[in-house]
Amino acid sequence: DPQIGKALKILKSFRVGLLYRKSTQGRTIMICLLHGYLLEGSGSNLWTRSIVQGLCRSGHEVHLVCQEYHPEIYDFVAAAHVYEKDGSMTTLFERETPNAADCILHKPLLGPVLPVYVRDRYEEFEHAVPMVELPDDAIEAYLDANVSVVERVVREHRVSAIHANHVVLMPVVAERVSERTGVPYAVMPHGSAIEYAVKKDKRFHSMAARAMERATKIFVIGPEIRKRLADVFPDLPEIESRTTQLDLGMGSTDADAFEAGAPSGRRAPPSRPAPQGHRPRGPRGGAGRSPGLRREVP
Repeated sequence: DPQIGKALKILKSFRVGLLYRKSTQGRTIMICLLHGYLLEGSGSNLWTRSIVQGLCRSGHEVHLVCQEYHPEIYDFVAAAHVYEKDGSMTTLFERETPNAADCILHKPLLGPVLPVYVRDRYEEFEHAVPMVELPDDAIEAYLDANVSVVERVVREHRVSAIHANHVVLMPVVAERVSERTGVPYAVMPHGSAIEYAVKKDKRFHSMAARAMERATKIFVIGPEIRKRLADVFPDLPEIESRTTQLDLGMGSTDADAFEAGAPSGRRAPPSRPAPQGHRPRGPRGGAGRSPGLRREVP
């Protein structure tokens, strides 16, 4: 399976970076993977879905923090939890999976605003707003909500490392949690955050530079992203020595998961039955997915 093979290639890089450990039961405890969006639609969404599935198939447990609102359709998700701002947690479902290890999905509830790179529409958010248009207090509220959940996950599940997608805002979350817990983190840049946030707003350039400077590892998918980082962050100390190039091909873990074409032609996620007793969350609490709504476009 090429998907598993490429996932194991990334695991080899994680081993080099000392970014996972063995639990006392002998199971590999994978990093807590931070992805601020969904599991279908854009390249980073598909990359996240593909790598998590590959890791679970190869026996590595994953704690995934993201905003996916239909986790039940992905058979590698063994449990899904949502977290209110007051700290209360609701379990959407728990179930057996066909994989050698499980993905546990953790979703912070953020309110009506989702910071994005490119304006788009989402089922559960009234306002998906380019982060460059948001004031500082909205950005900090988003960061605080995620930091609270990620720190809880890291402490309660004895996670040994954090992996953050993009260069903002998840690496900022990882940096703050790492500062509080001592758990190291790695950053995986994708192009949209660089082009539509970091290059356009000095706030995000500063945040990204600080987060990458303190990261244990920076993983890049091919030479193009590596060059972009060097161009945008020329003064970042020792960035080259901490960067590992994965060369996964086509910028993806599973090339079959990607289709050429315009955003309107994106493929729908796999159709799977919901767990017994679970009602999928739709717009404003309704059931199911709204027709015509596109997923995240970074």
